[in-house]
Amino acid sequence: MESLLETQRRCHEERERLIDTMTREMLHEKNTYKERVNSDHRLKLLLDRYVDSSQRLKDVYEDRDNSRRKEMQAISGPNEFAEFYGRIKSLKDT
Repeated sequence: MESLLETQRRCHEERERLIDTMTREMLHEKNTYKERVNSDHRLKLLLDRYVDSSQRLKDVYEDRDNSRRKEMQAISGPNEFAEFYGRIKSLKDT
């Protein structure tokens, strides 16, 4: 199971990669009408993925069920190292 912090990190990374890909796609020279249409289609798909990832991030940051706050408290409490090593152990066991 992925932690909320890992989900946030993954979504931010995905958004950065999508922006880079969209930038490269827009800068690529398109000589024909067909290439422009295909490029626009690819950009639309990338933009849709970007919006989906942004919505997932927004949902995590809103923290409606207080799960993010609980996770932050667990890793920043007095036994943060015990929590960290416990999570590593659970990852190794799976």
